[in-house]
Amino acid sequence: MCFSAAASFTVSATLVPLGLYTIARVRRVNPAWLGFAAFPLAFGVQQALEGVVWLGLEGGNDTAVCIASCGFLFFSHLLWLTWVPVAVWMVEPEPARKRVIGIMTAIGCVYGLSVFLPSFLIRDWL
Repeated sequence: MCFSAAASFTVSATLVPLGLYTIARVRRVNPAWLGFAAFPLAFGVQQALEGVVWLGLEGGNDTAVCIASCGFLFFSHLLWLTWVPVAVWMVEPEPARKRVIGIMTAIGCVYGLSVFLPSFLIRDWL
């Protein structure tokens, strides 16, 4: 959300239960859509991590900022670049398109790892 801790936690408090409900509902109706159904839950967790970053910045807690920033970067730079095409792949019936989506998934994952891994593995890189 990039506005404040309160905005991030409000969005998170809304999306996490909504995401859990959506996942439970889709599991019963059409499990192929579970990848998409989990988007609200994942984004809610991402927003909670952003809220922790805000609180850590405001309170001068470098450890909280570092841990929550790595978690946020996992979502923003790795998970979404991999998970979105996987969710599309799960519902795509045509094999030729599935192959293209698989390639796009691999490219997204490699790009995401190239951004996320240095921030996770190299101390003080953030």
